[in-house]
Amino acid sequence: MPCFLGLVFHTFIVYSSGIGYTVKSQETSQFYTWFVLWVHTFRMPLFFLLSGYFSELLFTKKGEIYFYQSRFTRVGIPILVGLLFFATVDGYFKEIQKTGLQNYFIYLVNFFFLDSFTLSHVWFVYYLLFTLIYLFVRKSLFFLPNFSKIGFYSCLIIGSFASIFIPNLFYTREEFIFQIRPMFFFYYFFFFLVGVYIFQKNLLESIDLTKNQAIFLGILLSISFGIYMYLEEVDQYWMYFLFDNKRIFWRVLHLSLEVILAWGWILLLLTFSRKVWNFENFFTKELSNSLLPVYLFHHPVSIALGYILGNGVLYREIAVILHLFLVISLSLGFYIVVKNFSILSFLFGLKTLPTGYGLTKEAKLSS
Repeated sequence: MPCFLGLVFHTFIVYSSGIGYTVKSQETSQFYTWFVLWVHTFRMPLFFLLSGYFSELLFTKKGEIYFYQSRFTRVGIPILVGLLFFATVDGYFKEIQKTGLQNYFIYLVNFFFLDSFTLSHVWFVYYLLFTLIYLFVRKSLFFLPNFSKIGFYSCLIIGSFASIFIPNLFYTREEFIFQIRPMFFFYYFFFFLVGVYIFQKNLLESIDLTKNQAIFLGILLSISFGIYMYLEEVDQYWMYFLFDNKRIFWRVLHLSLEVILAWGWILLLLTFSRKVWNFENFFTKELSNSLLPVYLFHHPVSIALGYILGNGVLYREIAVILHLFLVISLSLGFYIVVKNFSILSFLFGLKTLPTGYGLTKEAKLSS
C-alpha cells in the first residue's frame, strides 16, 4: 500500500501549491497540498515499519548468510541501478531549469560530479542499506518485556518523538551527512526497529481496533491533521527553534503531531488491511513482487510527465487523471518487462541469476 500511495503522492505533488518539487504545474491547488502532506505523515513510517518486520522474518526463516546475500541482491544492486538510470532523471530536470542544459547524455556523464547530484527517490533504498546496523541490536530486542497495549502504544509515541526531536536539536530537515538526513533517519530507523520487535513478539495480530475505536481515532486524527497543517505554515522544519521559547513550544507540538499522526494512521490502515485486504491471490502476489521495480521506475516517469502535462494546456484535473493513469500503467508495464528477463529481474532485486546464466544450452548440459 505505501508503495502504490507513492505513485499518487508523486503525481499530486506536481499540482500542489506551496510545496517545492522538481517540476510544478502552472495550475496548482491546495487540495493536492493537503493530500500530499496527509500521505507524507504515515507513508514512509509505514514503509520502514513493514521493512523491519519482513527483514526480521527473512533473517529468522532463512538465516544470517541468506539475509546478507538478499540485502546485496535486493538492496545493494538496485541502489546502483536506481542511481544510474532513475535518480539521474530527477537531477536532469533540475539541471534544465537551473542552467538550461538539454543534452541528457552530457548530464549523465557528469552526474556524480555536478552540484545537482541527488539520490532522488532512491534515498529510501539507500536508507534500507544502513538499517543493516539493526543486526547489532536485534538480539537485545528479545529481552524487552511484553508491554500492555497502553504501555506499548505509549512507548511507541515517546520513542518516536525522541528519535526525531533529539536529532532536530542539532540538524534541520535540510541538513545531510553522507546523503542522510539525521533528523529523519533515526525517526524512520525507530519504526524499522518497532517492525522487528513486532515480529519477534508476534504482536501483529494484536494491533487492532474495534469499529467504534476506529471511528473515534479517525475523527481525532482529522482534527490533529488540521492543527498540523497550520503548524506546517508557522513552524517549517528547515527553521531553527532553540533561540525562542515560543518557537520551542511550536516545534514540540509540531513533532508530537507528526508522531501521533504517523502511528494513528498506521493503526487504522493495519486494522483496515486485516479486515478487508487479508487474503492472498495471484493479483496480490504480483503487486507485492512488483514493489521495487515500480518504486524505482515510477518517480522519473512522473517527473517527465509533470514536465509535459503541467504546462497548463490541459484542464488541471484532466492533466492529473491522465498523469496518474500513465504513471500506473507505465510502471506496471515496466514490471512485466522486468520479470520476464532474468538479467533485469536480477538488477531490480526480484531474483538471483540462475546458475550458469549466459551459457549456451549445450554448455549447461555439459557442465
